[in-house]
Amino acid sequence: MLDEKDLQATAQLVDTRLDTAVKQLENKIEQSTRDTESRMLTAIQESASDTESRILACIEADVMPKFGILAGGHQVLREALAPKDRAEALEDEAAFMKQVVKALARDVNELKKAQ
Repeated sequence: MLDEKDLQATAQLVDTRLDTAVKQLENKIEQSTRDTESRMLTAIQESASDTESRILACIEADVMPKFGILAGGHQVLREALAPKDRAEALEDEAAFMKQVVKALARDVNELKKAQ
């Protein structure tokens, strides 16, 4: 029959093995957690990379051609507009013509009065 020393030795052996099993289980859980976190991080990075690629493709396919069209329209407008120096010359000429018309209108009125 087992005496108290045998029971204590058995209990100590069971405790030791139980502690070892618990530590092994904790290590496995920690490793599993690290692996899961690593896989999740990799998945997030791949998803972000895929999203970035889709955004860049969308910009290249949709936005950039529209900028090209806009730039072309802007160029047409620039070509259609008179250059600044030409516009200033026309303004000066128009101001001169106004003065000439006023002077001629005055002369015509004076001639009418003189008749």
